[in-house]
Amino acid sequence: MPEKPRKIPKIGECLKLEDLSFKHSVYFFQVDSKTLHIYESSGISLGGLNIAHEYILQNNEFIQTKVLMKMIR
Repeated sequence: MPEKPRKIPKIGECLKLEDLSFKHSVYFFQVDSKTLHIYESSGISLGGLNIAHEYILQNNEFIQTKVLMKMIR
């Protein structure tokens, strides 16, 4: 059987990304005197993570209770 030649990819050009425009934003929403919602958005413009948490104030300390929303974009 004849041996097939190996196909070796050849890279002619190289692109280096120096500025990925990574951003991180945090938003706060006070529902009532003991409940706080925190929304975080992080990543590059067309990819990243959006997440919202709920916190309850107990004994002068915020305790995370649940994840309200989580989305990978």
